[in-house]
Amino acid sequence: IAANVKMGREEMTLGDIRDALNRVGLLAEVQALPQGINTILATGGNPLSGGQAARLMLARAISSRPRLLILDESLDRIDDAADRRRVEEMLFDRSAPWTLIVVSHRDDILAFCDRVVELRAGMVEAAA
Repeated sequence: IAANVKMGREEMTLGDIRDALNRVGLLAEVQALPQGINTILATGGNPLSGGQAARLMLARAISSRPRLLILDESLDRIDDAADRRRVEEMLFDRSAPWTLIVVSHRDDILAFCDRVVELRAGMVEAAA
């Protein structure tokens, strides 16, 4: 799990990794695994659930504090409402260092957005 978040970025510390996991609400769940943060992941993210794997990908994305973050239905994969709400609040926080572009079909996620652009058949249908 630690190597997955780090993804070859040698400058990242264990503290940076733990912080990213904590920000997506995954740190306690990872620490509960037998090997904790050193758990080896199989293809597809096992032993993590789909929602946990989605949050792990988000932890990896935010760990380097990007200036632009593009999420293509990433939030849609987080089934647990409390987990999704925590991640939404963190991602859409005005003090976050990134500009956020979100692709989603979920109205509850789009409600966080300052601007919504709807595409139909490759054309801009509506913008709010």
